[in-house]
Amino acid sequence: MSSDNRQEEIFSKDKTFETNLTDYWKILIVDDENDYYEIIKGAIKRFVFFNKRLKLFQAKTLIEAENIYKDNQDISIVLLDIRLKKELGFNFVKFLRDEKKNIKIQIILITAFDAEFPATKILATYEISNYYLKVELTQDKLYVIIFSSLRNFITINNIEKSLRNVILQRTKLEDKFKIKFISNQQDKIRIEEKDKTITILKEILNSRKEESANSNNLLLFTHGLGGSKKRWQEMLNVIKDDRNFYLKFNDDTYEYRAPIFIMKFWTPSSKIQDISIGLKTHIDEKCSSYSNIILVCHSMGGLVARKYILEEYKAGRKINISKLLLYATPNNGAELAKLGKFISWRNNPIKQMCKDSDFIESLNEDWYKFKINDKLLVKYVLAGQDNIVSKENAIPIWGETNIARDDDKNHFSIGKPKNKYDLSYVILKNFALS
Repeated sequence: MSSDNRQEEIFSKDKTFETNLTDYWKILIVDDENDYYEIIKGAIKRFVFFNKRLKLFQAKTLIEAENIYKDNQDISIVLLDIRLKKELGFNFVKFLRDEKKNIKIQIILITAFDAEFPATKILATYEISNYYLKVELTQDKLYVIIFSSLRNFITINNIEKSLRNVILQRTKLEDKFKIKFISNQQDKIRIEEKDKTITILKEILNSRKEESANSNNLLLFTHGLGGSKKRWQEMLNVIKDDRNFYLKFNDDTYEYRAPIFIMKFWTPSSKIQDISIGLKTHIDEKCSSYSNIILVCHSMGGLVARKYILEEYKAGRKINISKLLLYATPNNGAELAKLGKFISWRNNPIKQMCKDSDFIESLNEDWYKFKINDKLLVKYVLAGQDNIVSKENAIPIWGETNIARDDDKNHFSIGKPKNKYDLSYVILKNFALS
């Protein structure tokens, strides 16, 4: 089955494309490149959603965009180029959100200059629905973007209708029973009750909008030696209970097999560099749609993440990792790993985590040779009761200042908060939002 036929089945309610459809979803494309407009137009010309085709408008300047909007205030989606010839698209975002108070319309920012406009800063600053590079917008990607944006547009529109109906029904009820307010105090109560209803519904709208706008943010957790994805269960539970933070990030866990004790004599364990390839595969295959990924790692998991990041930059590949949070990671190796080397000599990760091992020395040397700390934000979290990874072994270079310490935690309890006030959680939250 061709790609077009698959998309017809997914996005056409009747699974056929009728030629007599007269109703449209309106999309405004603000871009001064005619060629790019024609490419998008050709890619989505067969899109049908709830028996409505797409009607496209093109504006090459912000003045044109404002005029088109004034004549078509039922526009559902705006594909907005950040940099036009003489102006920035951000001003049109302010026009729609601040001046016209339109919270329904889905604004998708697109750009060819990702270095000039970092995704994390744009998403945090402007009330937009999503942000993409032009090179990412394949036909399949455009279909998914339009489908999800129309879903959000319909949801917000329905909530607004519900809000209007609540106010209308209340007004009718007051008229029916001739409710009169005979004092200024009663008038005040009436206004306050209406304002309270509106505030509640607006909070629902804002939560929905915030959830959509932050769908590009991911917290990706990875565990240490002998661990599993259950290692992060306490942290994930606290995140879920902290709703304001929970709405800003999706979460995922990379799980790998690295047992402390190897039972089969002839089966050596995977090396850290092999596990880092597994992390790369997980990110490439399952997390490629996220433009802002924060890696949160415990112990050896931090070395796995550092090895992955280092190899990607050495190969000149672009990655969407913006921050790296390391809980009790033996960046300079661990003294107790030497004992483990003799206990289980086939355990490659334990041997590699020994202080002054070839792996540790090579990782740290290349990390600073390629200036990785200048490319993303790294924070080192120490456990005050840690008998496995000391402060000297956790901090890869003398003079590093981005350090936090949880005095009440040991090597195994660090990163396992009891509630949202637990220091291990507060460190993660503040780091993610910084």
